[in-house]
Formats: sequence, C-alpha cells, structure tokens
Amino acid sequence: MQNRIAVAMLCVWVLAVVACKKQNVEPQPDATQQGSLVLKFDNLVGTQLLQMNQTYQNPVTSESFKVTALRYFISNIKLQKADGSEYVVPQDDSYFLINEEIASSKRLSLQVPEGDYTGITFMIGVDSLRNTMPPDRRKGALDISGQAQGMYWTWNSGYIFFFLEGESNQVVGDDAFRYHIGFFGGFSTPTLNNIRTTTLSFERDIALVRKNKTPEVHIMMDLLKVFNGRNFTLKISENSEIMFSALSAKVADNIKEAFFYDHIHN
Repeated sequence: MQNRIAVAMLCVWVLAVVACKKQNVEPQPDATQQGSLVLKFDNLVGTQLLQMNQTYQNPVTSESFKVTALRYFISNIKLQKADGSEYVVPQDDSYFLINEEIASSKRLSLQVPEGDYTGITFMIGVDSLRNTMPPDRRKGALDISGQAQGMYWTWNSGYIFFFLEGESNQVVGDDAFRYHIGFFGGFSTPTLNNIRTTTLSFERDIALVRKNKTPEVHIMMDLLKVFNGRNFTLKISENSEIMFSALSAKVADNIKEAFFYDHIHN
C-alpha cells in the first residue's frame, strides 16, 4: 500500500514538473510577425553614470574635468540572430542621435521581425552616402535645423559624429575643451574617414523579440575609454580642442572601444 502511495505521489510530482516546464517554454518566433526591440544607451565615467557638470578625474592622466555637452550618432544597425542569420534595419529607420541632456534620445525603439537576437552591429557616425544626400533625405535625427542642429559642418557638408565639450582646469584661459569628431572621407576632395563600426555580442544572453514581448538591450559608453584608448591617451592639457587634425582618427578609434554590452531585460 505504501509503495502504491509513493508511486502515485511520484507521478503527481513528475506531471507537475512537466507542466511547469511546458508553461516556461518560449514560443518559437514567427519571422512574418513584427515585434519591437529597445536599445538603451547609458553614458558612464568609469563605473558611474555620467552627470552633466559634475567633476570627474581621469585615473590615467590625473586630470579633472566636467562634461557640459555630449552627443553622438548611432546608425546602420544590424542584428545577429541565434540561427546565424542577420537582420538589417532599413536604413531610413536606422539613424539616431544620442543626447545626454535628453533622456528619451537614449532609448532607441526598433521595429524588427520576431526572433532570438544574440548581438548587434552599429555605426558610430553617419555613412558617406547619407552625408552627401540632399536635405530632404536627411530628416529626423539628421535634420540640421532640428535634432541635429550644431552637429553638421556646412562648409564641409558633413556631420559631426561625436560631440564632446566640457571644462577642465588643465586648459589655460577659458578652461574649455572641445572634441568634435567627424569626416567621412570627403565628397569632392579626400579627407580623413572617421566613421567607425562596432559589433557587440550579447554574450550568453538572447533578446527574445515576440509580437507581444519587447526586450530592452542595455549598451554602455564609457567616457574614460574615450580618453584612455589602447593605442592613444587623450590628455586635455596637451590637446584641449580636436576637430580637423589627424588626432581625430585616434580619438575615433578610442570612441569605438568605449561601447560595450551590459545586459538585457526580456
């Protein structure tokens, strides 16, 4: 009798476990259905969230600084899938301007097919083709009379990809530093090409996009890495303004290294 009770209880337990597992199984994605994916960008100084006009110190150069403006373009987004394929976000829907002073600008909402996404590739800047298009093809985040005001060199027909300004007592005079990094290779005459593209793996995580499920991928940009790259250390005391010099390419390399994946909310 006791054995029969034990067997019955075991069967009930097994059925309960199986039922729970069935409830937790994620439905397979349907690529014919559209879903949403949010990219959340946070700007850091080391391990701290960036606060405008707060004093920070670069541990490598021992220079103190404040940030008064930070803006940059994210564009040409591609998403890697678990099955090895890739989804390319339509280019007209793939230009965003991150502005530290506008919280909503740091949340990028993408309409993508249902799928299991494992990584992302994006450009830091604006591609050469879009740089040279007429104004009616450069709307939204690229509108130089609207969102992108101050992010375009009219004399050179090109966007500023990364705009960083601040103050530091390392600068003689007005204490201001300015790093405006642009150049897409030139239109009628060759220039530097400071467009950079980065690919970030979601590591062991997967963004599960479903019709009724919107994951949020958190991507970080560490300003200290903009100053302290693998091959170039940017000292404010030596270079308080970089726009058109060859050093802009070195800063662009540092900027590429500054982005990293952090986590996903499914």
